[in-house]
Amino acid sequence: MRNGNAKSGSDLRFVSRSGESVWGAACWTRTDASFSAEEVAYVTDIAREVGSALRRDLLRVAMHPTAGAAFPDVATGPGTLVLGKGDLVEGFTPEGKAWLEKLGVSRLSEPLPAALRWISLQARARADSAGSRTELRAARSRLATVDGELVTVQAEVLQGSGDAKVVMALEPASSRSLFPLLLALYDLSAREKTVAGLVVAGWPLDDVAHHLSLSLYTVRDHVKAIYAKVGVRSRPELTARLGGVSASNPAAVA
Repeated sequence: MRNGNAKSGSDLRFVSRSGESVWGAACWTRTDASFSAEEVAYVTDIAREVGSALRRDLLRVAMHPTAGAAFPDVATGPGTLVLGKGDLVEGFTPEGKAWLEKLGVSRLSEPLPAALRWISLQARARADSAGSRTELRAARSRLATVDGELVTVQAEVLQGSGDAKVVMALEPASSRSLFPLLLALYDLSAREKTVAGLVVAGWPLDDVAHHLSLSLYTVRDHVKAIYAKVGVRSRPELTARLGGVSASNPAAVA
């Protein structure tokens, strides 16, 4: 929470958390007055509730039957956009244009949704700080379309472009791409996420304990906590609920 004051007015910024994750953020600006202490207190009181509501709603979308499905028409396959100055669309594939329509953009001359512009901003910021580290340059996120589908978005600054164009790839969210999101949506702790990833990947609990330098008793406690949060009673149910993941590399599911 931040209440910034300026000669021309003030702004009130806050983030909505639930568990260990941030699910929303907002900035309210008042040009002719400052926000009162009562208003700041009210926003502080509701911020966590807003975060919980956003997390529950996103979990509902993520568990939608069509999320991650293979859609029959080519328009919902992987698509690409090229963004120039001001994040204006300078180039696109037919599938990229179709994804924009699914995200509520009917004309390419319209401003991009704030969520897409935020991903582009992240990509530009990472390009400035990542240097040659390719694993840090791309910005990734998942968005819900107007039809309730989930699309995976990845953006990266195009190298060699004088005006720092951004290439944005959009494709249907797969069960693998949704896996880290689902772990956060079910409010698993950092250690529980690691254990859940290894368990769903098929690791025996003895191997999980050895790999994480934990006792088998501790690992079993983590598994019980994971089952309780996700609402399942067994490993097969957990795998089905989280959509499955195939990983032999622990880092891929950590």
